[in-house]
Amino acid sequence: MTNVTLPKDDDDHRGNVQGWLQVDKRAHQKMWQFGLKNPTGLAVLHFLTSRLTRGSNGVVMSYAAMASAMGIADRTAKTAIAALADARFIQVLKSGKSNVYIINS
Repeated sequence: MTNVTLPKDDDDHRGNVQGWLQVDKRAHQKMWQFGLKNPTGLAVLHFLTSRLTRGSNGVVMSYAAMASAMGIADRTAKTAIAALADARFIQVLKSGKSNVYIINS
């Protein structure tokens, strides 16, 4: 087996980003099953979890900001978020013109 060194993400200067994630095996199984049906939705879920900060389980972001950061269309982001909410992976709350995506409520 070869050791792999991941490239340092120089674009992330937030400093307070959670360094690791832990997922229950049942939830992980549901995630990969969801990903088979909706790969973009799974990518958005991973994007959101990568934006969690220590001590929080929510991300505040507009659809436009998410789409821009991920390199996808606004409509694609909205569709993926709706699918994630329907599958109960996230909750979506409003904060002004932005959304608050609650993960692991």
